[in-house]
Amino acid sequence: MNPNTTTPSQAITLDGPDWTIAIDPHDKGRDEKWFEAPRPEAQPATVPCTIQEMFPSYAGLAWYWKAFEAPKNPHLGGRYLLRFWMVDYKADAWVNG
Repeated sequence: MNPNTTTPSQAITLDGPDWTIAIDPHDKGRDEKWFEAPRPEAQPATVPCTIQEMFPSYAGLAWYWKAFEAPKNPHLGGRYLLRFWMVDYKADAWVNG
């Protein structure tokens, strides 16, 4: 490959259906490893949305899950970038557990 040529990056959106959301009012999700799989009580959701659309009057921690296939990275040793537009205060993200 010619080092003077560039391969365009590809962007995909994860907006839309096929998300699930569960609330974590007691902040136990990290200790209980909720990042490994969606919770049985998780509700289906379309993102973007506010947590109050799913759980009215709730203000606190929530977990969101979505399965997706990332496209092959065209850049040898390249990285992936996740961009969150509607995070309220703070977010931690796990990919593949």
